[in-house]
Amino acid sequence: MTNTRKTVLVTGFSPFPGAPVNPTQKLMARLPKRLGRHQFGIEFVFQVLPTTWAGRREVTSRLREDISPDAIVHFGVDGTRRTMNIETRAVNRATRLRPDAAGVSLTRPELGAQTERARLSGLPARVLRDAARTGGAPANL
Repeated sequence: MTNTRKTVLVTGFSPFPGAPVNPTQKLMARLPKRLGRHQFGIEFVFQVLPTTWAGRREVTSRLREDISPDAIVHFGVDGTRRTMNIETRAVNRATRLRPDAAGVSLTRPELGAQTERARLSGLPARVLRDAARTGGAPANL
């Protein structure tokens, strides 16, 4: 019999300069209690990622290899936004304006060498936005 179980990696981040308490870290502790680790044939793996460039590369590479997730959902914080924002694409570029939690700034803005410049999300963004709004959270794409 073929294993039809899917694995979804769900991540938040540790504190960083400007966010000494990262709500996504707290979310990673609360979601397993509310959602559970198995639901509808899906196994959820919750992980807090470090907010350093070196740590991000090391931890995400290890997780992708060890877990081989079918999908990855990242939760992050942007202190300039007043709403929940569901991103519809990821861009292979980081800002060099601020250093990471270890005080390191990237020398190159690209996060991955020889990869596409942007990747569209495979998640149903509008459905997620509408569900957040139904739950009372201001949300945008």
